[in-house]
Amino acid sequence: MVTMEAAVRQAYCEMPNIDNLVNALMEGRDGKGLLEVCHISLGIPVKPMLAKPSKGISEVAERLGGKRFTGEWKYDGERAQIHVISRDNIKVYSRNSENMTEKYPDVVKVVQDCLCEGVESCIIDSELVAFEQETRKILPFQVLSTRGRKNIVVEDIKINVCLFAFDCMLCNGQPLVTETLEFRRDKLWTMLKETEGKVTMLADAGCQLTKALDMELDAADKLGNVRSKRYAMIVDDGKITKVRKECPNTRQCAPGTFMANHIDRHYCGKCHATYCFKKDE
Repeated sequence: MVTMEAAVRQAYCEMPNIDNLVNALMEGRDGKGLLEVCHISLGIPVKPMLAKPSKGISEVAERLGGKRFTGEWKYDGERAQIHVISRDNIKVYSRNSENMTEKYPDVVKVVQDCLCEGVESCIIDSELVAFEQETRKILPFQVLSTRGRKNIVVEDIKINVCLFAFDCMLCNGQPLVTETLEFRRDKLWTMLKETEGKVTMLADAGCQLTKALDMELDAADKLGNVRSKRYAMIVDDGKITKVRKECPNTRQCAPGTFMANHIDRHYCGKCHATYCFKKDE
């Protein structure tokens, strides 16, 4: 019963269509058979995964202590699930599964221009944020909310948006929802090209968040491609006592290889990479 309940939940999340779900159940399908007919599909928005607010750092420590995690900025825009049915047929859906394609013809054009070669269909999760192109500044949500909703002509748009992509659920017909976030993030980078002021990856690949937290290890020029830094927190008696950083050497160290913390340096026992702390002058 538990397995069947889980299958129904999964099926509805991937294909939130009650008629299809009920019809499949009436056919007598079991959990596996249900997911064979009620699965993620282009043109049908997936139920979005929503963030949950935390009551404080102690709760974060309890939930994430000893685990790998990723951090990123929270942008105040509009959630957009983008379905590339084909390069000439792109739909934009809200977090409530509303079709917003008519509201964002500029986003459709940007996605068409920024899709990587070889990507013919996909589903991308993103945040649309009001963006001032001349000053390269993010604008408040209140500005975004003044955009019209119907009969929008790209040439007449005064409130531009930047697409902050952070996840992908399908690529070229292959569902990705059961893959890890790490796998999906890596896949996302092969699907969409970053373009200043138009498309930005929300995975903190430029390490802006880690720089702001003074937790940055920048060795991309020597050790491989830039990627988000990942961390594991060490918790003692409900308090965060240490944060271990993942080794950025993507050529020799697999994801999940964390560096040892010393008084004046970080050290990787696998590839022997060593990073000394900067001294104040």
